[in-house]
Amino acid sequence: MLAFVGPDGSGKTTIINAVQQSMEGLFSDSKVFHMRYNILPELKTGMGISSMNGKITAADEESDHKEETKRSFLSKFASWVIVIYYTVEFVIGNIWIYKLKKDDTLILYDRYYYDYFWQPTTRDLIFPCRHFLIKLVSKPDLLIHLNAKAEDVYLRKKELKIVVTFHTTADAMAMEKICKEKGIPGRLIPVPRILSAGCGLAWAAPPEDKELIEKILAEREINRAGVDECMV
Repeated sequence: MLAFVGPDGSGKTTIINAVQQSMEGLFSDSKVFHMRYNILPELKTGMGISSMNGKITAADEESDHKEETKRSFLSKFASWVIVIYYTVEFVIGNIWIYKLKKDDTLILYDRYYYDYFWQPTTRDLIFPCRHFLIKLVSKPDLLIHLNAKAEDVYLRKKELKIVVTFHTTADAMAMEKICKEKGIPGRLIPVPRILSAGCGLAWAAPPEDKELIEKILAEREINRAGVDECMV
């Protein structure tokens, strides 16, 4: 188990890909997780979790103070909900990790559970509680923290996506329509320069949805040119 943490643009994805290639043949297989296992549904930011960012428009200072106190309480409560929810997912994931290890699989993480405690709203959670929760989760054999200059991080600010290319524009539009109907995140983009195939349009989606995307392509018989992972 190798976990890579650090800010976006610090080189986590590049190094993980390099490690996968260099370790090929030394393990029966390799598996990359992006922050979490996706066993539980993603916790949406309703319930006051992220909706607390709007301006306070109270008419007087006393009302402003009360509103700010309320916002602070809800933000801390939401932070606990987020941490507990994803702790449950990681505890369930311990079973999966045990099986992968038993099968001699190289396990790589692009970010890890610990990142939840470095969010602005969770970093101040009471230490004893944090220490207890961390003990419930599988500990990586090696935790690698990557860093880079701020200007380099800014220039590298791209995200890993599943990019589906198509032979025709009609196929690309059909993919967009189906994904919107099913509520699957993603968007149409120009085909990245690194990929030369296709009609000029591609569908970009989060990497954790790769299996779902391939299932849709097969079920709907959409003629694709390729399915690749790249930074866009």
